[in-house]
Amino acid sequence: MKTTLAKINISDVKLEAKVSSVLRNTGVPMHVRGYEYLKLGILKAVRNREYLSELTTKLYPDVAAETHTKGTRVERNMRHAIDIAWTRVTEPSVLDKQVELFPSLGKYKPTNGHFIACIAEHIRMQVLEEAESEEPTAV
Repeated sequence: MKTTLAKINISDVKLEAKVSSVLRNTGVPMHVRGYEYLKLGILKAVRNREYLSELTTKLYPDVAAETHTKGTRVERNMRHAIDIAWTRVTEPSVLDKQVELFPSLGKYKPTNGHFIACIAEHIRMQVLEEAESEEPTAV
């Protein structure tokens, strides 16, 4: 039996920990505002895929409302955090993680939407795999 994400009850804390781990592994610095905005945006995209096709009309304004700022600032700070991750990272392990999550990019920096979509899908797949491995098998 195939498990869907809607049927999985994953705690917010566990999901947030997964997102934080992936962001750190890709080199996004925790001290910039864009880190928090990316984390919130990815969490929203994991829970609801509609956000991926409505970044400027839904995701940025929702993250902005939650953090008491403007959608344009959310977009700009996300882009800045991604830019830092892509241009200042020199550790091979971080570069390998970036290539693993974003194989089609090569050396090019992803857009906000691509970055959020790739990480959200990666986490969604992790959650589904974990749920399927925990399902009791029928005897």
